[in-house]
Amino acid sequence: MSDNDELLENIIMKFLYTDEKLRDKIVPYLKFSIFEEVENIELIKFAKKFMVKFKKFPNAKETRLMIKNSDTYRHLQKLLKMDTSEYTSEMILNETEIFIRQRCIMDVCYNIVEQINNDDMSAIGGSPDAMREAVAFSFDDSVGLDIFDASVEDSIYEQFHDSDVVIPTGLDSLDDYIEGGVHEKTLSLIMAETNMGKSLIMGALATNNVFMGKNVLYITCEMSEFKIGERVLANAFDMKIDDIKMLPKNKFGKCFAKSREKLKGKFVVKEYPTGVASVNDIRNVVKELALKKKFTPDIIYIDYIGIMSGTFTSKNDNTYTAQKRITEEVRGLAVELSIPIISAIQTNRGGMGKEELDMTNASDSIGTAFTADVIIGVTQTDELRAAGKYRFNIIKNRYGQNKVGVLINVNYPKMRLTDDEEYVKKNEVKIPLSDKKHDDIKTNTKKKKKNKLKNIIDA
Repeated sequence: MSDNDELLENIIMKFLYTDEKLRDKIVPYLKFSIFEEVENIELIKFAKKFMVKFKKFPNAKETRLMIKNSDTYRHLQKLLKMDTSEYTSEMILNETEIFIRQRCIMDVCYNIVEQINNDDMSAIGGSPDAMREAVAFSFDDSVGLDIFDASVEDSIYEQFHDSDVVIPTGLDSLDDYIEGGVHEKTLSLIMAETNMGKSLIMGALATNNVFMGKNVLYITCEMSEFKIGERVLANAFDMKIDDIKMLPKNKFGKCFAKSREKLKGKFVVKEYPTGVASVNDIRNVVKELALKKKFTPDIIYIDYIGIMSGTFTSKNDNTYTAQKRITEEVRGLAVELSIPIISAIQTNRGGMGKEELDMTNASDSIGTAFTADVIIGVTQTDELRAAGKYRFNIIKNRYGQNKVGVLINVNYPKMRLTDDEEYVKKNEVKIPLSDKKHDDIKTNTKKKKKNKLKNIIDA
C-alpha cells in the first residue's frame, strides 16, 4: 500500500468519527474489505457489529471503551489526533468515492484471477456485471429527474434562472457568439493547421484569464514549461520576447514585480512528454495542487489533445476510436471538475490552406469534433498574416450561431490577441488595441445580458 493510500485510509477513518453528515453518506457502502491497514479493518469490523446491535455508528468513546486489541486502541488514538483541518468534507467525500470504486474494481480483478487459477471458468460469467457495478459506484443515489414531480418544481425554476459559470476569453467579438465566453463543464477546441499558432492562441487566452482573476492550469504536451512561461511573460510584460531576453537582471525583476502586482489569478504550467499525459495524470495534478499549493483551477488549457494518451487503451483501437475516447475523457474531466477546458486539434490535409474550415477537416478523428461543445477554426491567408490577423470561424457551437467568423488581431512578438479595429470601433470599446494592457481587459457580458433581459420584459 502506498503512503498516499495509507494517508487517505486514515483520513477517511478520522472523518467517520468526527463528521456526521459525511459518515451518513459513507456508512451504507462501508465494507472492511476495501481497507488494507489491519487496524482500520478491525475498527470497521467492530463498527459493523456495533451497528447491528445498537442501530448506530459507534462514537470514539464507545469504540475506545469496547475494543480489546491494544494496537487498534493506539491506532484509534492516533487517528483522532490527526490534523485534518485543511480537508473539507466535500473533498473527502469525493476522494472516498474514488477510493471505494478503485478497491471494488481491484476486488473484481482479484476474483477473476483466482477463478482462472482454479479453472472455475463458469464463475467468470458474472464478472462483467460485477465490473460494471464496481466502475459505476457512486454515492449519488438519484436516478433521473421526474420532471412533473411537485418536489422538483423549485429546483427546475432555479435552473431556468441560474446561469452557467462563464469565463470570458478576453476577446469580446468572440464572446458575443458563445454567450459571454467558455462555459463550465464544457470542452472547447481550437482547430488549425500545423504552425498556425495554436499554442500562441491558447497562451494568449490563458493570460487574459489570469489578469481577469482566474486560476489557470496549463498542460503542455509539446513545449517546455519555460517556453510557455516565456510567451506568457511577453504578453504580461507588454514586451517582445527578444527584448525580454536583452533585459538586465534588475530591470527584469522590476517588470516581473509590476506584472505580479496586476495579477489577480495564478498561472501554473505542467509539462508532460508527447503522448504520455492522460486524463488521470491531469486529475492527479489538480489534486496535488489543491493539497500542496491550495490552488484550484478555474479553467484548464491542454496543449494539445491530439498528443495525449488514453486512460484505457485496447489493441483493437484505431486512430479514430483512440482519439474519440481521449476527447470524451477530457470532456468528462471538465464535467467532473465543473470548469471549462480548452484544447486544440490539427486539421487534416483537406484543411491545409483553406480559408474556412469545417468539421470534416478535423485530423485523426471526426469523433473528436462530435464530442466538443465549441470548435473554433483558425485560418490565415497571406493577406491576413501580413496584416497581423487571424480569422476565427465558429464551426460548432452549443451556445449560439455556427458558421460565423470574426477577425482577431495577433501580435506575434508579444504573443497577444486583441479584437479587430472594426469591431472595436463599431462597439465603441474605448481601449487601446494592438498593445492594450491587461488591466484594461473587460467584457460587456453582464451589460449585454441585462439589456437582453430588459427587452424580454418590455416585450
